[in-house]
Amino acid sequence: MATSPTFSTSNQYIKYRIVVTENSTSIPYNNSVVNVKVQAWRTNQGYTTDASGACYCTIDGESYGYSWSYGQKPISYNSYTTLFEITVAVPHNSDGKKTMYVSAYISHSKFSSSSQGFNVTLTDIPRKAEITSAPNFTDVDNPAIVYSNPAGTAVTTLQACISLDGTTDTIAYRDIDKNGTNYTFTLSAADRTALLNATPNSKTLTLYFIVKTVLGGTTYYSSVSKTMTVVNADPTISGVTYKDTNATTLAVTSDDQKIVQALSTVDFGIASIAALKGATLASVAITVNAVTVTDSLSGSSVANKTVTFGTIDSSVDETATIVVTDSRGFTATETVSVTMLPWALPTAIITCKRKSNFYSETDLTLNASYDSLDGTNTISIEYQYKEKSSGTYSAPVSIADGATDTITLDNTKEWDVKVIVADLLGSTTYNLSVYIGIPALFVDNKRRSVGVNAIPDQDNMLVADRRIALNNLQNERVADIWSYTSGTHRSATFYLYDEAGTSLMRLRGDTAGANQIFKDKAGTIQIYEFAAAKGGCIYVYNSSGNQVAILATGAGNSDGIMYLKDHSGNDTIWGIEDRKSVV
Repeated sequence: MATSPTFSTSNQYIKYRIVVTENSTSIPYNNSVVNVKVQAWRTNQGYTTDASGACYCTIDGESYGYSWSYGQKPISYNSYTTLFEITVAVPHNSDGKKTMYVSAYISHSKFSSSSQGFNVTLTDIPRKAEITSAPNFTDVDNPAIVYSNPAGTAVTTLQACISLDGTTDTIAYRDIDKNGTNYTFTLSAADRTALLNATPNSKTLTLYFIVKTVLGGTTYYSSVSKTMTVVNADPTISGVTYKDTNATTLAVTSDDQKIVQALSTVDFGIASIAALKGATLASVAITVNAVTVTDSLSGSSVANKTVTFGTIDSSVDETATIVVTDSRGFTATETVSVTMLPWALPTAIITCKRKSNFYSETDLTLNASYDSLDGTNTISIEYQYKEKSSGTYSAPVSIADGATDTITLDNTKEWDVKVIVADLLGSTTYNLSVYIGIPALFVDNKRRSVGVNAIPDQDNMLVADRRIALNNLQNERVADIWSYTSGTHRSATFYLYDEAGTSLMRLRGDTAGANQIFKDKAGTIQIYEFAAAKGGCIYVYNSSGNQVAILATGAGNSDGIMYLKDHSGNDTIWGIEDRKSVV
């Protein structure tokens, strides 16, 4: 029961109030039956007010009134006189809650009041059922929800469904117990397919559990969002094979299951590939020896898929790993062993040298190495030769592995020798040089001559090619004769050193003639001579390095000039042929 505050009237001794009593509530009709009374009383003693009048009351927006005549509603001291009373049904809000405003005013022949009222909160009426918990689940589960239904059997309909968008019943509504608290969805194959088809590119799916309540002609919903996870959906692979498709290597091995290192073209075949649970195929990747080749896929299944991998650079048997990926990111892996035949270009150890390092007869010896390819490979060897200055090789000559051929190569000339070592799949070319046949030391008994890196061409001679050096016991150079070539000119230089290694004398020939230098032990030039093509000069120096005498002949004439100088290098005497003068 709710009673309003005390309200005043135009008569200070007369008061009134409103009394609201909630008699009952109705779940089906979602309303309350309430009784409303308006009661007045006097606050002073010894008086009673009696006259005609009316009382008007507004309840939740609806207006009501009651009037009376003299003698019917006397208002006495300390006694409640009911001026108005009514019982009405008040509808609640859709959620079952209700707060209503009740007001009243009095029109009396002795007094009156303004409209005055208060708020009254009615009892909450149970309405829709609510989901209290629901699980995240996998596509193979039968999920169970927990719910409450405070209206019980008063509800007309109580159902549950699973929805992809929060509105549509993807998994159709089914009745649930009005007096129950939980429900398990037993999903059919069609139900699971509908959910899986909704997530072809993801392993998870957001969906909604919904409970629908129909009560008093009104439909209510309670929903909760959860996640379904797809499991056990790896794609399938079957019938993985490989083969060599290179006609050149197959012609040698005659077996497409034997892969020649770095040469065979390898194709992998997969008899059947299938994606599961509504996914589509995305790609297949094949990895061998850390090299991966990827090919795209489409559709839910593929039959007799071929992936061209290419060459495999490995000398040992390998394991190929095949990985299929679907649109959700699920993968399936299969492996197959690949038989490898090691292969590389043939090689050879070759010697090609003149007999005794001198004669025209030249021995070519060759030892080859090659991969047998399980006994199917063979080797062939050929050689050609030509003079170093010639541009044409001889016709190819075959030579057996491990054999020695003797070739006649003029020992006065240099030669190029080309050796080609070939197996059935490739070849290696070696380019060799055979130099002029000059021995390191040659003793000619007939001429009684000796040659060092040279052959004597005269009797009773020692000939050395390029350079002769003489060292002392301390391995210090004391004399040196060496030759060099400048353009088309050839010349030689002779050095003589003192004990400190200082050059004391030099004799050198060049394009202009020859020049000689003589030094003292300190390395200071004492005599310098220059021999020109048609003349020459001799310079004489003192110990200070100053010129003290010059003897010169002019190039192209027969004149002779002589200078004598003092120790400071100043002219003292000079003369010209056919004209002599003393200064």
